[in-house]
Amino acid sequence: MATRTKKATGTTVKDVAVRGQGGTALVPYHRGEIAFCSIQPYQAATLEKDPNAPAVPAFAAKWAVVTPDFPSTAYFEKVGDFLSGTYQGTKVVQANGKDTILYLLEVGQAPDNERIAVWDCTSLSIKMPKILMGERICIQLAGIRPSKNFSNPWYDFVVLRAKG
Repeated sequence: MATRTKKATGTTVKDVAVRGQGGTALVPYHRGEIAFCSIQPYQAATLEKDPNAPAVPAFAAKWAVVTPDFPSTAYFEKVGDFLSGTYQGTKVVQANGKDTILYLLEVGQAPDNERIAVWDCTSLSIKMPKILMGERICIQLAGIRPSKNFSNPWYDFVVLRAKG
């Protein structure tokens, strides 16, 4: 399963396919080549307030907090990790001084759906232009391949679309 980290709050939650209203989640997992799902208790982890954080100045106590307009990001840690949802298009962001594309997927079911971003890479930039907005897709890490010039390895992804 892919682990997602919310950049705005630093909260980490496990990827779930469907969150229930009763605090349960349908969590996908694999045994060999067969995919299963299990119903497990679900509660998003929250971080405690940092005791060393500086206090807000008195004059700004009722001001609104500015949060970044940045979706949660999917991280694929091992081969077989996947994220499935409805494709919502792309977003261009500045990263390390250059424009980078994020592919946006809406996961879960209303009213608990959440928008998750997947960072662009060569493997995805070849496959994602064929996907239409609103299609149900699954992005799975197929392998981590060595680079020909011995630099960092590259991530190979499989993109699946729902039939019908």
